[in-house]
Amino acid sequence: MKKTIIIAEDNELNITILDGILKETYDLIIARSAEEVYKILQTETPDLFLLDIVMSKISGIDLCKTLRNDEKFSKTPIVFMTAVQDNKIYDSAFKVGASAFIAKPFKSSDLKNTLSQLLK
Repeated sequence: MKKTIIIAEDNELNITILDGILKETYDLIIARSAEEVYKILQTETPDLFLLDIVMSKISGIDLCKTLRNDEKFSKTPIVFMTAVQDNKIYDSAFKVGASAFIAKPFKSSDLKNTLSQLLK
């Protein structure tokens, strides 16, 4: 059975790219905002979260904080994606519980390797 990944990404091109890279290996659920993630979690329990840091209204960092405070998702791997090259953002992501970080633009092999390591 395929593992399920919730992807929180608000850029349609990135969604298309991620879908093309990952859909054969994983069941993907796309959320275009943190609010959508919260709705999805009422009925789904993913094996991993792939979160964009920069999203409108609620950032990926804030979403991660909320997920880590929920016992149900406190141990679920959370991978951040961002094009922002700023050590403060990396530090913030790991402080709130990130499992890994993927810099955009990413190589599909790096993405696949990171996810497969976390989903062993």
